[in-house]
Amino acid sequence: MAGETREAGGTSDVGYAAPRFGLFEISAIVFKGKLKIAFTFNRHMRHQERIKQWVTECRHNFKEMLEDLVTLVPTPTLSDFSLLSLTEERLHSMLQRLANMGIHSTEIEDAYPCCNMQEGLLLSQTKDAGFYAAVTVHELKSSQGAPDHQRVEVAWRQVMMRHPALRTIFLENVGGNDGLYDQVVLKQPGANVLHFECSDEKEALRIFERQRSTPYDNGKTPPHRFTTCRTEDDRLFC
Repeated sequence: MAGETREAGGTSDVGYAAPRFGLFEISAIVFKGKLKIAFTFNRHMRHQERIKQWVTECRHNFKEMLEDLVTLVPTPTLSDFSLLSLTEERLHSMLQRLANMGIHSTEIEDAYPCCNMQEGLLLSQTKDAGFYAAVTVHELKSSQGAPDHQRVEVAWRQVMMRHPALRTIFLENVGGNDGLYDQVVLKQPGANVLHFECSDEKEALRIFERQRSTPYDNGKTPPHRFTTCRTEDDRLFC
């Protein structure tokens, strides 16, 4: 219907003698960067003054709506999470659950169902947090002296921000029949970062091994942990 009247877009793509589909037709298009809305109706209809008043009130309401939208806090809608089978009630329930965890709706980047493999891993970890917990240990060396663990932690946070997979948390299903779990990508989640001072490499390895069975998924931050250990001789392990 867009552009069917001269007032809406400058030209008409429907003949003025063509039959109309209804008593009123409303066209809305973006023309030269502006939203233009055209109301089309028969000039010989009754209650012309009331019709014109209705059009004027619509214009006033549109203007108020645009002014209010500028000041409103962004709120997710169903279209933001199209991969989840959500209703308005389920969307509200998901947002409320996240709010109870301290996660505001504006912090959500995306949400979608988990695949079968992810669900299998998550179910196993409900029995034992150590199941499928992968641990890798590295020694960091610098050509400019002893590495600074604080700079390494900042670098890790930058890696998190670059990869959505490292900013993802998991919730029990909120999308109806989509599965057992859903995943939510956060825009700026907190990082689970720890630092220890230890005597030597053996103690550092013992610390990493003990952490293997220590729960690291508090629901609010992604299920991973970055730990650094500095020895007395300024070696840095992570």
